[in-house]
Amino acid sequence: MGMDELRFAELLCSRLCHDLVSPIGAINNGVELLEEFGGGGSDEAMGLIASSGRQAARRLQFYRVAFGLAGSQVVQSVGDVRSLLGGMLEGGKVTLEWDEAAVRAPEIAGWGKLLMNMVALAGESLARGGTLRVTVSVDNEFARLTVAANGAGCRLHEDIRQALDPAVPVEALNARGAQPHFTVRLAARMAGKLEVSEPGPDRMNFAVALPVTAA
Repeated sequence: MGMDELRFAELLCSRLCHDLVSPIGAINNGVELLEEFGGGGSDEAMGLIASSGRQAARRLQFYRVAFGLAGSQVVQSVGDVRSLLGGMLEGGKVTLEWDEAAVRAPEIAGWGKLLMNMVALAGESLARGGTLRVTVSVDNEFARLTVAANGAGCRLHEDIRQALDPAVPVEALNARGAQPHFTVRLAARMAGKLEVSEPGPDRMNFAVALPVTAA
């Protein structure tokens, strides 16, 4: 592994650990509350532990497919991808919608992994909450994955915009830009290109067209 690849792995791990600190820390807080009650029942503490444990488990399940090797080796079903994305976003300020008229799993290994990363990236543009609408369409030539973000103040942080440039050197990235850059590189590995556009105020689109011959 070269130094660039090593730094990129470090940045991505930093981001994942950052996202897991909150729910795991909440579990610790719940345990401390139980200890204050002398080990007795505390609805508040037990509720905190249970909800935080579920959140941590959902995030780990998401990360295993979105960033792990297994996610690149299989053709995920629409149901599995929907379940993982729903669990990841549950309880947050971002709502996920699916264009039911245009959802079909392409026969391309790793398409779900790419879509999950696109949704995670699009979610970064909705710091104040909003809606992500997913469209997956397939024809004889391409599978088209689109995530449309809509919400007040919809925009990407400058660090993320910089990370979307395929030519950006790894040493110029920080932990915030690791996942966006991973998404760009993942799309390129699958013979696609991530296109980001702003069709109007408080709106952003994230799209990739994958050749079906890449399956």
